[in-house]
Amino acid sequence: MQQVNGMCPVYFFILALVVNPAVAQIVSQQEIGPNGCGPCAFVNSLLGSNANALSKLPGESNVGKVQAFIADYGSPNSIPYGSGRSAYSAAHGTTDVDLTAMINRFFLNNKLPKVEGARVVRKKEESTADFVRRVQRILSESISNGFHPIVSIRALAVEPNEKRDRHVWNSKGGHWVAVHNVRNFGAERLAFSIDFSDSLSGELKTGVVFAETARKSMVPMTFKVSQTGKEQWDWLSNTQTLTLFSPGMPLGTKRAQWNQRAFIAIRYVIHRSSSRGIQGASTGTK
Repeated sequence: MQQVNGMCPVYFFILALVVNPAVAQIVSQQEIGPNGCGPCAFVNSLLGSNANALSKLPGESNVGKVQAFIADYGSPNSIPYGSGRSAYSAAHGTTDVDLTAMINRFFLNNKLPKVEGARVVRKKEESTADFVRRVQRILSESISNGFHPIVSIRALAVEPNEKRDRHVWNSKGGHWVAVHNVRNFGAERLAFSIDFSDSLSGELKTGVVFAETARKSMVPMTFKVSQTGKEQWDWLSNTQTLTLFSPGMPLGTKRAQWNQRAFIAIRYVIHRSSSRGIQGASTGTK
């Protein structure tokens, strides 16, 4: 068997699994439920970044720790929904701001540094390249600051709407992932690559985060809740957002028809930094 630096490839692979717990112990949401990706992403983040914080969650297994996090921090009222919904529920999962608040309650109770939540939106004065570099830096700095960032993504597809007699952009489902590694990608610096844990598959995935400069689309970014509990979304042009391409995780784009455009948008990030790096923490996002 061929050796690499004195170690055979099999031994090298096993060693990599031991060194990188994010690879070896990724939590699958199968036992949590179809909307359990947010709490799973949090535990996956701790698996890759903070064994001390992870130890403060009760539970003999990583899935047990996810269940404990939900039980201890998911019951307060939702920030955007008020008394109409809890911060986490099996039926609805959790919103961006609610997951951020859940995590910060856990950190506060255990006297650990807090995190911040923000929408991933280009500032008016920013060039596209500066926007990409800023988000890349925020993710990298969060990893350096001891918290592997958690990112909210959403699959979108353009579909026919009979009532409006035209094609419109529709959501095909949202998801949370924990980012464990960030790397440069391409000379133009309009993209970077990430390694992230995916609780849908229970696997480590790789993707490219980039600014789409040629093909315009729309992304649902924020919403408000009416008195009747109905969500009213605000959509932004994708020229103000970032896109994720990950061949191993198509998410809801695989439900689009062959002739329909589909992509995955990055909407929100929970991260740790010494200063506010993307925008101030927003409210009313999902």
